[in-house]
Amino acid sequence: MIRYMLDSNVLIDIARDEDERVARRFEEKALGEIGISVVVSGEVRHGMRKRPAARSNPKMTYLLGSLRTEQMGPDVGVLYGDIRDDLERRGISITPNDYWIAAHAMSNGAVLVTSDRRIHDAGITGLKLEDWRDELAGQG
Repeated sequence: MIRYMLDSNVLIDIARDEDERVARRFEEKALGEIGISVVVSGEVRHGMRKRPAARSNPKMTYLLGSLRTEQMGPDVGVLYGDIRDDLERRGISITPNDYWIAAHAMSNGAVLVTSDRRIHDAGITGLKLEDWRDELAGQG
């Protein structure tokens, strides 16, 4: 069972070696503890098709082949509806895919690892979050 579900921005940081804090957090975890949502897999693969430089990144290819890609069960749809209803009622908006990614992480009981401030600031009840770009992430 995975403990950490990576968002697209974190996966891209790791593949590009852009942030040593993110790389360090990734390396501290066992590969079996980390996974991605099928939604993140789709986002990243779409980006790779659009950008030739991304297509030729062997580290991203390795990550997509090595990390467990979690599939969705029916409970994800229920959580999606709950999250979206709550955020809309409070006048908060995140991207359509982010509703799915948050619901998917919650359904797995996983920590969603993202640097997307909109998700962190949305106050999604029950969603466990970490930002590996933050020096204090995971030290509490």
